[in-house]
Amino acid sequence: MTSDAEPHDLREFVRLIGPAAEDIYMTTAEKLTQRVREESLREGRQEGRQEGRREGQVDLLLRLLTLRFGGLADTTTERVQQAADADLTRWADRVLSAASLDQVFADD
Repeated sequence: MTSDAEPHDLREFVRLIGPAAEDIYMTTAEKLTQRVREESLREGRQEGRQEGRREGQVDLLLRLLTLRFGGLADTTTERVQQAADADLTRWADRVLSAASLDQVFADD
């Protein structure tokens, strides 16, 4: 069940009921606030880990491409930086066996 009551109005109502109700209200509000914070932190950490893994994958692929084929054109660097995770994995798998940069990116 939900309510359109404003938090201030609800708190005032609880205060009128008495100290015990106010204590329960505050404890519940604090718990809910803490849960929201914890969930937000978990989500933020997860997003940060995913972003970090992706950045590492991009950096490693660019390094391998450069070591294998020499300097990369800006368009190639941008292509790698904008690529989907599946593309990054596929291209990384091809780096050692491809005879040219074009073979790394073939069929794309």
